[in-house]
Amino acid sequence: MPALFTTSRGSCKRSKLLARELAARFGGELVARGDKTVSSLVKEARRRGFCRIVIVKTLRGNPSGFHVAWVAESDWQWLQKIEIRSVKLCDDFGVKASERASVHEGLFLELFDPPDCESDIEARASDEVWSFFRGEKEVGPRMVRS
Repeated sequence: MPALFTTSRGSCKRSKLLARELAARFGGELVARGDKTVSSLVKEARRRGFCRIVIVKTLRGNPSGFHVAWVAESDWQWLQKIEIRSVKLCDDFGVKASERASVHEGLFLELFDPPDCESDIEARASDEVWSFFRGEKEVGPRMVRS
């Protein structure tokens, strides 16, 4: 899932670290946000050949969510705006350490790719809460959409 990753303006160190780790994990590139507008990020994504931008948001010194934009040649639109209110770790859902990498990859494919992506993880929304399942077993963090 190559994408251009960045943070919100005035982000905390933890959000910058998360954006860097996501970019490395998913084969994307990290761009320092600085004073760049979303329009300039869209131009940068087009120039580098990316069709997605993932912005890691910050609230009270912690990563607080993601804004994901889909970038086409002549247009762009927001795909998802996801607020992380509280995150239950995969350990809490009984996921084995050997499965965590595939669970995390499946979660981000569900969140950041178009609906036709292939993943054995399914995102289900109820009352604006994202939950993630492999079959009938809940495997990942619960996130609140904004």
